[in-house]
Amino acid sequence: MAYIIHIRCFDSHFRMLLQVTEYRFSKVFYESRVTWKTEAAYLQCSPMFHSHPRYDCVLAHVDDKVVLAQLVYLFAVFVDSKPLLIMLVHLFDRQTTPHYARKDKELGFLRLRRQDTTCFIWARSIIRGVPIFPAFDDKKDLIVFDMVDADMFLRISEILTH
Repeated sequence: MAYIIHIRCFDSHFRMLLQVTEYRFSKVFYESRVTWKTEAAYLQCSPMFHSHPRYDCVLAHVDDKVVLAQLVYLFAVFVDSKPLLIMLVHLFDRQTTPHYARKDKELGFLRLRRQDTTCFIWARSIIRGVPIFPAFDDKKDLIVFDMVDADMFLRISEILTH
């Protein structure tokens, strides 16, 4: 879906045509920390994907640190026919409550809780997709599934040690 926005300033010489296009799928390329080969991650951000909502989660570089986030909206803003790919995301906070800290450490879990606010990030800051599932002991928390492949295991292990 595309939207066209006309921007005019008080100065009659400044006019800009801004086109915003929504996307529901993104293919992200990243270098594997295991094989050093380029791998692909397929990310979905759709209110209706096979009759269910699907908003994938990602690892991203934001402000010189690696964060985990859930996609809310993918779009491109075309300025002078050049696309700027932007994602609206919910960032996750790492949960280290004393109640679960010992068990999570023993099992090697990375427990997260979604922030209530959203923020914009550049699509190029995405490192790769991350599988996340609900924690069964606390409905507000989520657990990162780092056993999906060796690259994911190494990246999450690095986060756990910092």
